[in-house]
Amino acid sequence: MRIHLAVVLSAILSLSATLGLLASCTGVGSHDDADAGVVKDVVIGPCDVSAIVYKISVDEEAVDLAEGVTLPVTRGFQGFLFVRVGLRSELVLPGTIKLKAHVEIPGEVDQVAAFATVKTESVAGGYRTIDVPVFFNDTPLAELVGRLASVELWTPSPGCRLQGAVNVKLGSGNFMDEDASFWDKDASP
Repeated sequence: MRIHLAVVLSAILSLSATLGLLASCTGVGSHDDADAGVVKDVVIGPCDVSAIVYKISVDEEAVDLAEGVTLPVTRGFQGFLFVRVGLRSELVLPGTIKLKAHVEIPGEVDQVAAFATVKTESVAGGYRTIDVPVFFNDTPLAELVGRLASVELWTPSPGCRLQGAVNVKLGSGNFMDEDASFWDKDASP
């Protein structure tokens, strides 16, 4: 029995590709200090991975969003209206990532925000991005409060993406003073 070298090489390459594929779905990357400041595309593998969208409550706490929960619309000191949302995952996230956010009131409001650099942090049960703002500057507050909206956040990636989505009710939130610490968080659009 002679085994051709081409058959053996083909089997080895196939096994190597399969092991690499399995390894890519086990995590997103490391969270070493060497990674800090390096913006990476989050490459997870050949499948989409679910994450949880969270909000910043009127008490300034990060709270996971569930279907139908109220998402407060914050009023900025210059009259801007926005929601503060982020993405939480059980996966290890690199120190900074790219992030996109989409908030839609069907047929009326369709806001997309892209952030080139969003810091991540370790939290109980995994990692999360810092919260980012999605603005509604062309819509009066009265037309937002009480409305149902879909919220989706995801990491743009050449492969699949880490994403979270939830349907919420928009509510009246806090008024943000001009010295608010929210703007010190390094989320650059």
